[in-house]
Amino acid sequence: MGNNILVLANSIIGLHSFRKEVVKAMVDNGYVVYLAFPDKDERAKYFEQIDCKYVDVKFDRRGMNPIKDLKLLLDYIKVIKRIKPVAVLTYTIKPNVYGGIAAAYCGVPLLANVTGLGDAVENKGFLGKLTVFLYKLGLRKANTVFFQNNSNLKFCVDSGIVVQEQSCLLPGSGV
Repeated sequence: MGNNILVLANSIIGLHSFRKEVVKAMVDNGYVVYLAFPDKDERAKYFEQIDCKYVDVKFDRRGMNPIKDLKLLLDYIKVIKRIKPVAVLTYTIKPNVYGGIAAAYCGVPLLANVTGLGDAVENKGFLGKLTVFLYKLGLRKANTVFFQNNSNLKFCVDSGIVVQEQSCLLPGSGV
């Protein structure tokens, strides 16, 4: 078994601003860290300097086109099969949902981080129901789901998205 870890995120901005210490710790502990996100920019230089590998995955983080989202899912599956990570770490909704489905399909452990649920889950209509359904698909096989705040954790447990045993609140990381 290798020592690759795949990190899926929706942008370099959040990775660089809020996750670079976690990524550095993984590298320092001997893991080969692959970062997959769209729109690489100058912030990627930091990750290159600490020997992270970049995987270009294109997607619209706010888009709601099911064909494009299916393409993202298939791209994630291809990346996971190519890299063969020991774990997939995801941040934000699309990586959590589609990365979670891809990791489960490939039989790779998933560590998901729910940084917020977004406006869609507050919608009681079709969009809200669809978002909850997609979260259930993406997170049901996760080994651990980290939450930034207790209200998101409670909502996800109460809605059947996750079970309490797979949930972990990160104290001091959210509102």
